[in-house]
Amino acid sequence: MNLTLSENHAMLRQTVRAFVSSHVAPQATEWDHARALPEATLRALGELGLLGVLVDDSRGGAGMDTLACAIAVEELAAGDGSLALLAATHNVHCAATIQALGGDRAPPGILEALAEGRALGTWALYEQGSGQAPLAGTLTAERTSSGWRLNGTKANVVHGHRADVIVVFATTGNGGATAFVLRSEQRGLSARAHADALGMRAAPRATLTFEDVDVSDDSRLGPVDGALALGTVLDRSRVVRAALTVGLARAALDAASRYALERKQFGKPIGDFQGVQWHIADSATELDAARLLTWRAAAALDRGAPATTDAAMAKAYAADAAMRICDRAIQVHGGYGYTREYLVERFWRDAKHCQLSEGTSEAQRLTLGRRVVEAHAQ
Repeated sequence: MNLTLSENHAMLRQTVRAFVSSHVAPQATEWDHARALPEATLRALGELGLLGVLVDDSRGGAGMDTLACAIAVEELAAGDGSLALLAATHNVHCAATIQALGGDRAPPGILEALAEGRALGTWALYEQGSGQAPLAGTLTAERTSSGWRLNGTKANVVHGHRADVIVVFATTGNGGATAFVLRSEQRGLSARAHADALGMRAAPRATLTFEDVDVSDDSRLGPVDGALALGTVLDRSRVVRAALTVGLARAALDAASRYALERKQFGKPIGDFQGVQWHIADSATELDAARLLTWRAAAALDRGAPATTDAAMAKAYAADAAMRICDRAIQVHGGYGYTREYLVERFWRDAKHCQLSEGTSEAQRLTLGRRVVEAHAQ
């Protein structure tokens, strides 16, 4: 693949990096302690076009590709993982899913509102206990004379308590799954946020409860028979989550490198010592490998090629590499790395989330192992 970014991709990277340096990184620790992201920052994302990266320009978006979304999310994550998680969820899980599954059925004006930042989006796919089979859930959609009635719960919904637009997946009477797009003020829908998480504290997850939530058939996205085109959506989601993890790892490596220059032992910077240099070298190598795998998977998606294997590889490797990089960064800091006085403990906490979400690293390896074996059997 061509590793040189296009002019548009390079400009996007520079723009987001400058925004993060001035408006995100200086406040990220405060947001982590407050367990919330400020409305002003979310509005700024919308004004920069970072909430409509994947939405067609005819619907108010930037009309860019998966690689662009991965670049933007990596840059945001280098400043704050929670903000990057919100942006990834809004762009990929909500806006792009509505566009991919809904097509012309998308409710009028909803993509424009999401792309311009006038509405915050999320999706409700997973349920408690559903594991790696998210569509084998218990939230049901029952046909009524006027549309559909939804009952059940969804778990781990990113910013579910603040989102204005929610893409929700429910099982139908034939055992398949159907997607719906709802507004948060829908009668019978309630949200309960879980603020006491290990990481990504400024983007709390929520449990959504649906009690006789009546929606019209116009709210339905895609078919009723369960033939949802979720493959590309999930592949893109894992690629962008890998990019988020790369951003966290990059921030940890930057912090460790700066500390290695500043901290002195025996009259010289600890970065002069071989042991510290090896930590930095291993981390730099793994960081570049994770980014290259992520960009390769994004490029495959953007040219319409099968990308499930590439996406699983990028997601698993980036998540595990980030944990090693963050762990080394704490080690370089010594005892200070174990305190909140330095940033590396937050990077570690946020990176752990990426090993567990969008399919655990173990689940990605199952996908990879099965596909590699099948490929050699042909």
